[in-house]
Amino acid sequence: MSSYTHARTASDVVTASLLGLPEQNANPPPSPGLESAGFSQIIRDEPDKLLWERKLGQAEVSYYLPSRAEGVNDMYLHLRLYAPPARFVPSRVLLVWALLRIRHPLLGSVVDQRALNDIYFVHELPRTTAEAIVGAKASAAFPVDKTKDELVDAFLNGPRTLSDKLLAKISISTPPAPKEGEKDPRDIFPNPANPVGVTGENKHFEFMFFAGHFLGDGVSFAVIANEFLTLIANDMTDEDLGALVQTEIDARVLVKANPIPVSTERRLAIPRSWGKFQHAIGQVEFMNNQARQIGGQAFPKVQTSNTRRTFVDTRVYDPKTTAVALQKCKSQGVTIAHAAFALVNIAWARRQDANNELPLMFYSAINLRGALRPPKPTASSFFHLCVGYFNVTLPSFLIPSIPDAKTFWLRCQSTKAQTLRAVKSKFLVTRALAMSTARERQAIGWAKHDDAVAAATAAKAKEAEGGVVDAIAEGVEKLKVGLEKTVQGNGNDAKTDATSATAAASVPAPKPAPATGKAPQIALMGLSFLGNLDAISNYTTYTMIHSSDLTFGVRQRPGGMLMFCYTFAGRLWFSLGWDKNGYPEGYVENFWNEVNATIGEFLG
Repeated sequence: MSSYTHARTASDVVTASLLGLPEQNANPPPSPGLESAGFSQIIRDEPDKLLWERKLGQAEVSYYLPSRAEGVNDMYLHLRLYAPPARFVPSRVLLVWALLRIRHPLLGSVVDQRALNDIYFVHELPRTTAEAIVGAKASAAFPVDKTKDELVDAFLNGPRTLSDKLLAKISISTPPAPKEGEKDPRDIFPNPANPVGVTGENKHFEFMFFAGHFLGDGVSFAVIANEFLTLIANDMTDEDLGALVQTEIDARVLVKANPIPVSTERRLAIPRSWGKFQHAIGQVEFMNNQARQIGGQAFPKVQTSNTRRTFVDTRVYDPKTTAVALQKCKSQGVTIAHAAFALVNIAWARRQDANNELPLMFYSAINLRGALRPPKPTASSFFHLCVGYFNVTLPSFLIPSIPDAKTFWLRCQSTKAQTLRAVKSKFLVTRALAMSTARERQAIGWAKHDDAVAAATAAKAKEAEGGVVDAIAEGVEKLKVGLEKTVQGNGNDAKTDATSATAAASVPAPKPAPATGKAPQIALMGLSFLGNLDAISNYTTYTMIHSSDLTFGVRQRPGGMLMFCYTFAGRLWFSLGWDKNGYPEGYVENFWNEVNATIGEFLG
């Protein structure tokens, strides 16, 4: 037997009894997709390679399929750093990045889509440190004289950075020198946890980590950034880091076990004693819970082209203001997370064009890691997608006879109660599984429609291009014949368009629910609270590196909007990303200013 090992996990599916679906084969026959993707050449020509695969889970599929064309939901994490230049020379950065790509296999994997419901992560293990560095170099960039804003704008609004062959990437840039009179960011909000003197020994770097949302979530992004900085700042020489990379490789070669972390759906801990009756109850409860959701507030949108211009506005509050806000929340028995929902709620209720008959609904995420079975020791990477979803619904009006401050704290309490009901529910796992299934089905439905439209467009373009080439080939002497052929081609184009339209129409696109008199289920926005990231960032291990800014963002679809809230470096961060081309000019900006004004009003 060769040293090549091809390990495969079972499909990440929800139990058939829970979903009411036909039983699926837990060990489907090998797919021919490896040959079509070119991996068979690796197997035949280099038999000493280690190659593993794992089918995408349902939540991963629901994020992957929309990302294929324009990178919808691709995420970035940004850190502004000040450190000795020797810590960020490319050779050291690539060694650390190579090590992370081995420890966290999804970072170095590719996607092999064999069908819309048959998609795999494929991870190939390098056999030497040199091979690992080659892979790291292909997924790293070192821009010069690029500001953070330029890098973020390019990622959010330019051509897609990532692809099926590049699922994650890092960038270490050296921005232009500050203009005369500009303050050093370290002087604005110094971080007491890892102070660094403003001396010529330190240099300004912008670190960015990019990955598809189907790979990980906000918390796992922060963990990767912390591990990266810990390794960069430690006392190991480059030779030591290279030896550590080889040690990690040798350990995986020795074990030959699939290192790709198991999908969330397969690790969610449903009691093994459950039978069909318990699963059926879980499914009915999920359907009833979904039917109870209600929300009728939405931002006005403008009808424009599909060209989006995503913009992220992050507001940061100094440590003193943050400490006061946290203390006020604590005195009311709530957290800053609960307050974030209430702040947006009050700001929305105060707008001038208010129509407050229907309540305001948010959608948000739950970290499901506490509900998972322990990972396999050989596949224990923390970096993978692990989120569930829930909604928060609040009234969209204010009562003139009740002070707004009292209303604010009451809505904080309401948010807390709804959050606890979602997180502590005995149906947390069954809801998460059923929601993953629903999201996957919806994503596949839209993907079928998108693929049909794309195929029709490509066929039309190919036919048009062929017509032009044929006309040129006929030559000037046959211009008349060429013109006749062009006329005939136009007739064929019309026929092709009709045929393609029929083909596209034959693919069932997801349809809006028919009008039944039921309450609407419209969310104003998504609000993601990432928690206290100071608990993740281990400042004591890299005091020589000063991290002054930490921001997140998502590559959105036209008209998208998402808010992040978290604490980092002793400061409170509120960040809103939205498509500037999708809303009336100035509308979202004015609303966002009102949200931040309420922070000073209620938490200051």
